[in-house]
Amino acid sequence: MLQVRFLREAGVQPVPHIVARQLASENELTWFAREAAVHFGVTRVLVIGGDQKEPTGPFKDAAAVIGSGILSDAGIREVDIAGYPDGHPVIPDPVLLDDVHQKITLAAEQELALSIVTQFSFSADSIAEYCARLVAQDIDLPVFAGLAGPTNPAQLLRYAKICGVSTSIKAANKLGWNAVKLAANTTPDKHLDILTGHFVGADAGNLAGIHIFSFGGFVKSAAWLADKAP
Repeated sequence: MLQVRFLREAGVQPVPHIVARQLASENELTWFAREAAVHFGVTRVLVIGGDQKEPTGPFKDAAAVIGSGILSDAGIREVDIAGYPDGHPVIPDPVLLDDVHQKITLAAEQELALSIVTQFSFSADSIAEYCARLVAQDIDLPVFAGLAGPTNPAQLLRYAKICGVSTSIKAANKLGWNAVKLAANTTPDKHLDILTGHFVGADAGNLAGIHIFSFGGFVKSAAWLADKAP
């Protein structure tokens, strides 16, 4: 909650990240959601399942958190969920697709606005293709493209392994040196240009914005965003 307080006092709208499998109890989620909403004006959260194999408490995945009704009862009105342009390391694509449909139903029951925030990828084209696949499956949700903020190549690869972006790394290896050069850019400018082209070309019309993973530091990422803002 300290981070939420810090961001609010800095004049920024906090969007807390809730990891389902790390929650010890419904009471823990209830307390956090109410504190964030009532005291710090939080109306939007990002909910993910988490990487640990066994849940600490009653929530096995993000769908369980949404379906509990705790978020909407606390005053949360918008929920971001995870998307995987390059696939998931252990979950098959059909299961991921069914999961999104389930979350859409649960969010509608709770009158929550739902959006997708993608895992970061070494290929902006993969994110655009993911957007198109969602539309083809009648999933009408806004998509925020996950981009790695200003980061040196060594850090980027290290965080890619931590985040499980193995599929994207393999794809980059197949593409050879050009992909390596793209991945080694210290800023996401090139990726942003590619995504903009797909949006303008209407083959990623559900692309609503970007989500920066600040692997190189919050300040660097914030400065990059400020420079790009109109």
